[in-house]
Amino acid sequence: MNIQIKQKKEDLEKELRKIVSVIIKNHSPEKVILFGSPADGNIHEWSNINSAFIKETEEKFIDRLHNRREEGRLELWEYQN
Repeated sequence: MNIQIKQKKEDLEKELRKIVSVIIKNHSPEKVILFGSPADGNIHEWSNINSAFIKETEEKFIDRLHNRREEGRLELWEYQN
């Protein structure tokens, strides 16, 4: 593994730990699912974090999106290094 890819892997793992810890603290999901290149160990220069957080709720999906966005807790972004 070259130095740039090794650093990319370390950066992704650090960021993932931060994201997961905040999500667990604030939302107590039943499951956290990681998929994509970090999950299968095939890290490359364009690798990013792909995850899903599962939690049972009575709130409708569209309402959850709207409420999280209003609360400033929904961010959609593309990670580029």
